[in-house]
Amino acid sequence: MSLRERKEIQEMLRWRVVRLLPIFILLFWLIMMGWLARRTGLFERIASPTSPDDRGSEVSLPTDDWYGIYAPQDLQVGFLNLVSIPGMREGEEGVQVRVSCRMDLMFLGTEADITVLGSAWLSKTQGLTEADVRIRSQDVEWRVEAQAKGDTVDVQIHTGGETLPFVLPASSFRSVWSPNTIAGFDLPDLHPGEETTVETLDPFSMGTTRARVKCLGEEEVNVLGRSTHAKVFSIEMNTMMTRAWVAQDFSKQGKGEIIQLELPVGLLLKKIRPEDALVAPTAEAKESLFHLAAILPSGLTPTRGARRMVLQVSGVPSGMMLPADDTQNVQGDGRVVVRQLDPPQEDGVRPVGGPEWASALESDVLVQTGHPVIQQTVKDILGEEPGIWSSALRIYEWVWENIQKEMVPSIPSALEVLESRVGDCNEHTVLFAALARSAGIPTRICLGLVWSEENQGFYYHAWPEVCVVLPNGSSCWYWMDPTLGQPIADATHIKLASGGVRDWFSLLPFMGRLEIDVLELE
Repeated sequence: MSLRERKEIQEMLRWRVVRLLPIFILLFWLIMMGWLARRTGLFERIASPTSPDDRGSEVSLPTDDWYGIYAPQDLQVGFLNLVSIPGMREGEEGVQVRVSCRMDLMFLGTEADITVLGSAWLSKTQGLTEADVRIRSQDVEWRVEAQAKGDTVDVQIHTGGETLPFVLPASSFRSVWSPNTIAGFDLPDLHPGEETTVETLDPFSMGTTRARVKCLGEEEVNVLGRSTHAKVFSIEMNTMMTRAWVAQDFSKQGKGEIIQLELPVGLLLKKIRPEDALVAPTAEAKESLFHLAAILPSGLTPTRGARRMVLQVSGVPSGMMLPADDTQNVQGDGRVVVRQLDPPQEDGVRPVGGPEWASALESDVLVQTGHPVIQQTVKDILGEEPGIWSSALRIYEWVWENIQKEMVPSIPSALEVLESRVGDCNEHTVLFAALARSAGIPTRICLGLVWSEENQGFYYHAWPEVCVVLPNGSSCWYWMDPTLGQPIADATHIKLASGGVRDWFSLLPFMGRLEIDVLELE
């Protein structure tokens, strides 16, 4: 690997925090969820829920709430503004919701400003019927539009000059938000030690899930320059835990109001005055988010190119396990052994296919396996090459040599990467997956961590793995890394999940919690 290529890769790792942009989509949904909940009657009284006819009646006056976004050490890095405007649309009552969010980040000297602008319409009888969210970072913009139509919701993601459409069931978009279908509770009515569950939106699947809510106790919180007595609640959903502080004396409607919210990614939202949103984050505040994008290990210092690494991993969320495969062995005591595999001695033959290979060969809105341009590119790369491993190597070499190593903070699309020929680990990985699957090679996307020698930490990373099926019937999944120039990924990779780029959300429960002790290194 040349010095220039090494510098390009290291610079790309510097931008890894920007690649965590999907986190801020989740932030948007979490905050919007909690805010709409208390505005539309989700947090109604446990003992005596109101009748369906009464739900939604609380939304009668416009609201305008401001929250500061704080990194560790109480350093402000941005703001969130939530506005509701009751009104009529096509003869039906409802509420228009507007969300504005801005974060100013800096990672090892690199600026990354993120802006989220969103709007939605909440019908009194139908719930959420449409939403429009824009996310900007530097010169890149995403736009997500969604509109309920009958039993389905049409969703369009606009990024990089492309529109990626897909369809969701209406139940995942409407039912959770509908004031007429939610039997919720009023957080302030819970006493310390009491708990309940509520149906809510799952931002991973855009479907419904159950959230467990418990009152942890009471404490004094400094908000808006004064000490305020608040109840503290934990909210657990899909192995993710957050905490909310609710105070009575801030309520405009005689009910408790969320004055502080702790997010799973290590950020804190705190009620502020509108003028406080204009405070410019300090360099210290921007740099304080370093821990969100890095895990600094204890023990031995890893070295790029390691063949074997033994780790003690702690902080794995309850109910979750690290994946085990041919490369990564996970033991019950938290020890993880990662080894770099030797190349296969025999070249594999392409499997006939079947249910066991379906997910590793399928096409989707980001990995366009069946697109004619992808298929023609594969033919140009492989020619008549028949073997799985030799084909995988040719695709790896083509992606490594033809895709410039550069951070592109957008939703990665294989077709877009093929046209632009630039990208970071996600772009390299989705293009490799599309090409390999089009060639009939079962391919999955690994999501996890990789060691950065320059920054002396593990950073979030994506890479592909391919399944080689040998003539004798045995099979083996090989990690490959076309971003870092490794035909077989070295042992400084740690897999946390696998699937697709949209499964980045599955990394959120790990963030800010994992600790790594490197025990052995070869």
